[in-house]
Amino acid sequence: MQLPGLRLINCDLLRVELASSSSSYAALSYVWGQSTRTGFTEDEVNKPDGFTLPSSIPKVVRHSISVTKALGLRYLLVDKYCINQDNPEEKHYQISQMGSVYKGAELTIVADAGTDEDFGLPGVGSTPRTKQAVANSGDITIIPTMAHPHHVIENSTW
Repeated sequence: MQLPGLRLINCDLLRVELASSSSSYAALSYVWGQSTRTGFTEDEVNKPDGFTLPSSIPKVVRHSISVTKALGLRYLLVDKYCINQDNPEEKHYQISQMGSVYKGAELTIVADAGTDEDFGLPGVGSTPRTKQAVANSGDITIIPTMAHPHHVIENSTW
C-alpha cells in the first residue's frame, strides 16, 4: 500500500523524493530533542523531482542513511525531512498515517540512545556502544547478560 504524498530520502542521491508504489524503504524512529526546523520552503518541498538534503544533517540521520545502504535498501523515511513541517494540513495527514507508514517499511531503525538527533546510532561511525562487562578468573570468563531491551527502551528518552 502506498500513501499519497509519501516522501522518502534517496540515500544514494541524498534527495527527498516522492515514493513510488515499488519503493522499499527503512523508517527511522528517533528523538528530535531541541531540533531546529528543516528550513525548506514550500516551493522546494513541492518540486516534482524532490529536493536535496542540507549539507549538515543530524548524526542519527547520517548514521541511518549508512545503515540503510549497508542493508541493501535505497530509501529511508525520516519524518523531519519527509513530512512538510510547515504545512499543517499535510503534516497532520502524514502523522495520522504513521502506523501505515511504519507497517509498510521493510524495517524500522529505532534510535533510543541519547537525548537528541545528534547522538547518532551506537556502533555506527564514531558513536560508541555501551561496553559489556567481562571478568576473567583463571580459565573462566564471566560475561553477564546485557539489560533486557524492554528495560533499556523503557528508560530511554525515546
